[in-house]
Amino acid sequence: MGVVVATRMQTFEGFGVISNFVILPLYFLSGGVFPVDRLPTWMAILVRLNPVTYGVDLMRHALVQPAAFAVGLDLLVLIGFAVAMVALALVWFRRE
Repeated sequence: MGVVVATRMQTFEGFGVISNFVILPLYFLSGGVFPVDRLPTWMAILVRLNPVTYGVDLMRHALVQPAAFAVGLDLLVLIGFAVAMVALALVWFRRE
């Protein structure tokens, strides 16, 4: 996702600002800081749409901690998101 954002930035400083603007909400909505089992419906939807959630969940599996999703789903979402971001970055790099 960082490469996709970087394709649109003109300065390194701008990339840092936008990167933090995107990364912090993803981090806080991932379940890595706060438990996600008793969230309001609207926030639970955002958590399930967040790819970082599945990375945190996969780390919980690796550490033998209680996890919300199956390992296969975690891997499927993470690999799918990575492929989509690489494809988008390639398209945007070719346009410039």
